[in-house]
Amino acid sequence: MSQPQLDITERITVDQVLTKVPQNLEEVIVPDTVTILGQYAFAGSSVRTVTLPSSLRIVEEGALSSCRWLKRIELPYGLKEIGYGALSRCPNLEYVLIPDSVTEFGNDVFSNSKNIKLIIAPIHLITKIRGQTGARLEVYSYRNSALHD
Repeated sequence: MSQPQLDITERITVDQVLTKVPQNLEEVIVPDTVTILGQYAFAGSSVRTVTLPSSLRIVEEGALSSCRWLKRIELPYGLKEIGYGALSRCPNLEYVLIPDSVTEFGNDVFSNSKNIKLIIAPIHLITKIRGQTGARLEVYSYRNSALHD
């Protein structure tokens, strides 16, 4: 039996904003037409794997919160904003890659995501992230943005 996958239609995207993902999907590939993950778009879903497009610029408040089965997330280069609680209450989240293109980083992004083992992030966000989680942080410089090629 195959795992549920998302075929994004106009019903859940409005003007390039992904507004809501069905709760029972385990794998989601967000199309290049999406520039914003809307507030609570994935909240509480069964998603295990999310592939985000390089067109993504904003992850709004709680967009990926309460995703119980999500273990890793690689945010795409070009992303500018990560909103309040965007990755909060994800008990199995272990790995996060944050690109150096991020300039706005909300409060409590990782609140109650207590099993994060590694966050790879740019130096300009380290102080902000360190105040939100006890996870091991690995810093990379702008010159190392080849991680996103």
